Amino acid sequence: MRLRAAGRHTGRIENHTMKRRLIQLSLGLVVSSVLVALLAHTIDMGAVAAEVAVADVRLILAAVAVHLAAMWIRAVLWRRLLAAPASLAMLFKVSIVGFAVSYIMPLRIGEVARAYLMARWRGIAYGTTVASLIAERVLDGLSVGAILLVALLFVPAPGYVLALGLAVAGIFGGLAAVLIVLSWRAGAIVRLAAAVARRLPLWMGPAIKRLAASFALGLAPLRNWRVLPGYVALSVVGWVCQFLAFYLVMLAFALPASMPTALLIGGVTNLATLLPSAPGNVGTFDAAVIKLLIDVQGIPLELAAAYALVVHAVIVVPIVGLGAVVVWRSDLTLGDVLGRSLRWQRGSAVATAATPG
Repeated sequence: MRLRAAGRHTGRIENHTMKRRLIQLSLGLVVSSVLVALLAHTIDMGAVAAEVAVADVRLILAAVAVHLAAMWIRAVLWRRLLAAPASLAMLFKVSIVGFAVSYIMPLRIGEVARAYLMARWRGIAYGTTVASLIAERVLDGLSVGAILLVALLFVPAPGYVLALGLAVAGIFGGLAAVLIVLSWRAGAIVRLAAAVARRLPLWMGPAIKRLAASFALGLAPLRNWRVLPGYVALSVVGWVCQFLAFYLVMLAFALPASMPTALLIGGVTNLATLLPSAPGNVGTFDAAVIKLLIDVQGIPLELAAAYALVVHAVIVVPIVGLGAVVVWRSDLTLGDVLGRSLRWQRGSAVATAATPG
């Protein structure tokens, strides 16, 4: 009787989770579709193609190389944040596959794919990897917010950019403080999970306890306050390197280029990708770039659109291609990575939704 009740409870949670995911996906597709339709209606695509045709290919290829270097720096940071041994080459490959999955699939399952691959290839518990990824994302927000505020010292920009920079720096600064406190209260995480597990179906309790224990372990690298500035510095270096790709593409189009402007555009654009969108951030990324180029530099719409399309391709296409190569050379297929990541995401969502409060 209790098993049947637990089954019905789990079924309701799964249905609720599927509906929520469907709403997220639908909202993202609507936002992207509206933005793409507006851009297509107002832009002369022939003029955009003409601008792309005269861009300096050598500088575009240099931007691709710089972007891959930024991904390597991210792997270096991840190695320090991960509370388990893993080679730098392994972390780089997993990062590439994770970002590739995020670019081609909805609902941002790339992070789940990274946790799945670390469990499969290195035997690292999901919770441990997830803790490192959360720390990485918080550092990302903190670094991008700081970079935006520094760029504004050199580039006149609309007031909404300053408001965005202050809000992001404040929000992610607060999240960083929460993570640090949690790293010192790891036992409390485990005790809370045990209390929650007692109110869940029997089959779910042990999984919740294991996930909480591995998550608490994963926060261990944050306990030493002396290394925290180094984490922030490494994150900032990685983002500056990525935004250098934006600068090189500006040079490729003979735009009025400066590194502060590239930092500004790259920072706002990356924050815009947090909005609901279709896979690959289609629409949101491009609209943010075009809006900023027009507001900050006053360049023609078609030139701004050409730059947005090319810099978007520089960010997405090499990662997707390299991710496909990594998967092809492994003992997996892309379908394996996507399918198993989605299954694990559904399982974790059920456990989360079942948590009281």
